[in-house]
Amino acid sequence: MTQQQSALLQRLASHFKDQPLSLTPLHGGDINRTYKLQADSDVFCLKFNEHCPADFFHAEAHGLSQLQTHSPLQAPSVIIAEADFLVLEYINPAPRSKDYWRALAEGLAKQHTSTSGNFGLSRNNYCGLTPQPNKMMNNGYDFFCEMRLGYQTRMAYDAGRLSSAVKNKLDKLMNNIDAVIPAQPASLLHGDLWSGNIHSNSIGEPVLIDPAVYFGWRETDLAMTHLFGGFGEEFYEAYQEIYPMDDDWRSRLRLYNLYHLLNHLNLFGESYLPQVEQIVKRFT
Repeated sequence: MTQQQSALLQRLASHFKDQPLSLTPLHGGDINRTYKLQADSDVFCLKFNEHCPADFFHAEAHGLSQLQTHSPLQAPSVIIAEADFLVLEYINPAPRSKDYWRALAEGLAKQHTSTSGNFGLSRNNYCGLTPQPNKMMNNGYDFFCEMRLGYQTRMAYDAGRLSSAVKNKLDKLMNNIDAVIPAQPASLLHGDLWSGNIHSNSIGEPVLIDPAVYFGWRETDLAMTHLFGGFGEEFYEAYQEIYPMDDDWRSRLRLYNLYHLLNHLNLFGESYLPQVEQIVKRFT
């Protein structure tokens, strides 16, 4: 056991009085260290990051509570939230059930029927380690351009990752975005719905993890499922049956995913720049 793990167990002891504790590293996750926490006969999931912002795990805990309140899909319960760690219900994984994709689609479609009169959220949170501002607005176009594309564009430009030419094209795209994206209600979104953030429980049912929750256009959640692959076609067919999308919704996927690609440009560097430039060229 490392000195850091030992110190962490000492801190956890105050929450699990008189229970023997142990940590076993778990695989996965690019941002946090993740462990299986054994507390006597109980098992939990522990996420730890000594370098994250002070409200990072509290924001994730809030997002999980939103999903538990408004989504029929399972999300892990929060046990403890501190500045540098989060203790969650441990969900023992199993292979996906034969109706996994349909169940995920049905649950997400029902979650998306939970709507708000405003876009955003009552608090800011994070997408990865990047701050995700959620100032509430009643106009979805203003929200997407100011809180999503505009925020990431300014960050990338200020860091020297975007040229003036590309930034100007992004500004032009945002000024005309209502000509491309149809009006939609503000639905409760997972916010970072790629294949790494869906899980399966002990009977193979879908579980949502690592949310970046806010109220926004539901097409953005569906777009993210395409960005890094991994969702079965049955998922889209089932979603379409339950909560039909516009026939041309797939034509807008890359525009929505520009937000996440800009975020990856800011988080991981210029390998994502060609994809950003291709999308900007396509929509300007």
